Amino acid sequence: MIAYQPDSAESHFNLANLLRDQRQFDKALKHYKRALELRPEWLQAHENMLFIMSYFVLASSAEILAAHKAWAAALPVVEKAFSFSQEKRGQPLRLGYVSGSLRRHSANYFFLPAFLAHDSHQFEIYCYAEINGEDAISQIFIDKADSWFRTTGLSDRAVAEKIYADGIDILIDLDGHTQGNRLGVFDYKPAPIQVSYLGYCTTTGLSTMDYWLTDEYLTEEDSVEMTTETIWRLPRCWISYQPPVDAPGVVQRGVDEILTLGSLNEFNKLNESVIDLWADIMKALPAAHLLLKTGRFSEADVRAEITALFAAKGIASDRLILEGKSEVYLPVYHRIDIALDPFPRTGGVTTGDALWMGVPVITLAGERMIERQGVSLLTAVGLEDCIATSRQDYLAKTVALANNIEKRQQWRQGMRRRLRQSPLCDGRDMACHLEDAYQQMWLHYQQNITA
Repeated sequence: MIAYQPDSAESHFNLANLLRDQRQFDKALKHYKRALELRPEWLQAHENMLFIMSYFVLASSAEILAAHKAWAAALPVVEKAFSFSQEKRGQPLRLGYVSGSLRRHSANYFFLPAFLAHDSHQFEIYCYAEINGEDAISQIFIDKADSWFRTTGLSDRAVAEKIYADGIDILIDLDGHTQGNRLGVFDYKPAPIQVSYLGYCTTTGLSTMDYWLTDEYLTEEDSVEMTTETIWRLPRCWISYQPPVDAPGVVQRGVDEILTLGSLNEFNKLNESVIDLWADIMKALPAAHLLLKTGRFSEADVRAEITALFAAKGIASDRLILEGKSEVYLPVYHRIDIALDPFPRTGGVTTGDALWMGVPVITLAGERMIERQGVSLLTAVGLEDCIATSRQDYLAKTVALANNIEKRQQWRQGMRRRLRQSPLCDGRDMACHLEDAYQQMWLHYQQNITA
């Protein structure tokens, strides 16, 4: 199609989507850029490009910032700005959470514990849900919130007017440039303070977004991240983890069982660099197996592709266990001794799940937020020994842990207790730090308007 229609934005966009699904992200990026050269106002092409550019670290921080600003510039012109009273509101502060994930969604393993622990005496909670219908998880949000409003089908302007009418003090986006987001609402600035939190890995690109809420491990003081927002760093892990209620008990691995490394992360995280390093680890541990589980492995051609990539690195197919989609998820960790975190797009919920099932996770610390999720999670539970600072360190730490059976068994036996006693599983502590951040933001805003 491109050969016949080289100046068709739609053709470049469709090809980019195809290349993205084939994990050819660099090539996909090229065609998204071309589509946008032909149609600069195409917001969907912008967001698809921003997602892969950011999550797979395909550009410099300056380029990523410029691309996000270009998306913001393509938004419809805001015809009327909202104004806010100069008088200080009394307590409680009114918080508004905007998201398409206020339903059964993996993000809620990280958000629900803090949301449910919010202090109802100091804060009123409003939810603006970009969902087609409520489910059991939505009902949990509804029961806690002071107000629940479904935004589906409404224009950004209409949602902004609703938020303004509700008198929201601090408006929090939980999605960023991910599916179901309503970032266009934030361009209207319907609340005096606007915050990006949790659902995205870099800047939104909006000049109207005041803060990006992270932590001191995700974005260090000398972080390379470049943002339109002010980075607000929490002094603890930026999330809390809700263990699955149906999680089976931890099963100890026998000393005579074959050492098994594993990853249950998404297929698109298995890039060539990851496969190269994991193959080197397998060479250093010649008796080990590698268990990978992802929905795409239900497809024979995808299994064949990954098998061939490892074979090219000298790893025989009989050392690989490739499993596709099934109803069984958490019990798979019963067969894994060490979980390997991919990079640059590191794991989030999968890391929490592995730890809950007693499995230590080796992660590689990078420079961007998306490369440092494992750093924050592992630091929160006191497993700094599992944080590698280079590819060679990643290999060395994995091999050392593989050869230390006693340490692995001790960790496996005590991992759940470790998590329960850590900040990672303390929803109220998480809520307290969020609330403290919100109150400081509000105080700063009040000082500015009265100065």
